[in-house]
Amino acid sequence: MSKWLRWWDGSCRDGKFQVVSRNASVTVATVIGVWAALLEDASNDDHRGTVTQTPEWVSLFLGLTPIEVTKIIEAMKAVGLVCDHEHGLEIINWNKRQFESDGRDNTNADRQRRWRNRHRNGPAVTQNDQSTDTENRKSRGAHSAPAANGRLSKGTPLPASWKPSEEDISYAGSKGLLGHQLGDEIEKFRNHWTSKSGRDACKRDWHATWRNWVLNSRHSTAGRRLPPPDTAGIV
Repeated sequence: MSKWLRWWDGSCRDGKFQVVSRNASVTVATVIGVWAALLEDASNDDHRGTVTQTPEWVSLFLGLTPIEVTKIIEAMKAVGLVCDHEHGLEIINWNKRQFESDGRDNTNADRQRRWRNRHRNGPAVTQNDQSTDTENRKSRGAHSAPAANGRLSKGTPLPASWKPSEEDISYAGSKGLLGHQLGDEIEKFRNHWTSKSGRDACKRDWHATWRNWVLNSRHSTAGRRLPPPDTAGIV
């Protein structure tokens, strides 16, 4: 039995889908259609977070060939949307995007009970609310909040394990950074900031620092015309 699944706001604008589209030689709409089919199968209670159906199964109701679906899935692996799993195909960051409480305790009686509890005891913070708030604070930058003394934090160095978030990659794709060019800029960004020392190496908002880096990249198409970008997968 499947449950409701969450469709993340901004998914259709995600630069990863543009990369997959180019590498698989299909439209972005086709890529999003396959992605929706994979998410639906992964929402099954018996194998939540894992796709067990084959490309042939997906092709049956999307009007595609198994070869087209296979190419799209392989391109999705290259950009970190899915990966191989012993029982099928794993949706990367499934637990970050979905919550196990979704779809459960949603009978009419359960909804009325939660409504009465909220209005009797005041607004309650659910586990889902806490998780969402944590994600929102992360997306704003962990060091953008004021320090305890009321002054803004001076920030911290770039973590050694830093990787661009999905939103960071989507922003880069919107500015023309795709494929190997995007991979090169990620490596240069990491090398540049991890090699720095002193006050200049500390930032309050690494997401904003990444966006500025993208805008200053010689590969960025923001405000100018460039040849078509390399369509190879992200390194």
